[in-house]
Amino acid sequence: MATGQWGPAVALLTVAAASDWADGALARRLGHTSKLGSYLDPFADKVLVMTVVATLGALQLLPAWLAVLVVARDSSQIVVTVGYRFAMFGGRWPGYAAFFEIDDSAGATKGAGGGGGSDNGAANTDVEAPADAEGGAKGQPQQRGDLQQRDAHQQQHDAPGHQPQAEMPRMRPLLVSKVNTALGFGLIGGVVLHQWQGVPPAEVLRGLELAVGATTLASGLAYFWLHRRGRLLQ
Repeated sequence: MATGQWGPAVALLTVAAASDWADGALARRLGHTSKLGSYLDPFADKVLVMTVVATLGALQLLPAWLAVLVVARDSSQIVVTVGYRFAMFGGRWPGYAAFFEIDDSAGATKGAGGGGGSDNGAANTDVEAPADAEGGAKGQPQQRGDLQQRDAHQQQHDAPGHQPQAEMPRMRPLLVSKVNTALGFGLIGGVVLHQWQGVPPAEVLRGLELAVGATTLASGLAYFWLHRRGRLLQ
């Protein structure tokens, strides 16, 4: 690739890194976070880093050992995490909604007593009902019906053979993994910028390569230790 053709690659990587940071910062600031998002955000980073590192390795712009190490660590971590989630359901596929727990927000909205309410009339049970002529509350029969429905649902949940939905824990990447991702983006940007403008010096890139390799290995060993102790997703 000619030197002048690296300019668009630098611009694309800059936009990708900036948008990724802005997306996470806005989501945390506005409170628009979810369990599924806690998995998708680091997984998206890993896929991006794996793809670019593998490409730079194939172009011989990065050492082959580093490309293999990064791709092996990230791909195995994704596979093992998905496997852990699958094992929570006893090795049976529960469906996309249950597996990724993507219907939590809808359930929370429905049960919040706002706008639409729920189909069984259980919403807004905390609102005081007007009293009738006999001094009772008109809302009491409805509330008793709601409690009976909840008891029946609980009995069905506790019935033999019922398989409860496994709650998906929130993903919390280790600090060493976050440092590794930042160094990986820095190395990728440095390699592309070096091909375009000749900076940073090759010595700086060699140092970044060693740092990425060391943190990749440390992160992989840390996650393997958590896996052996059964705490990978806790």
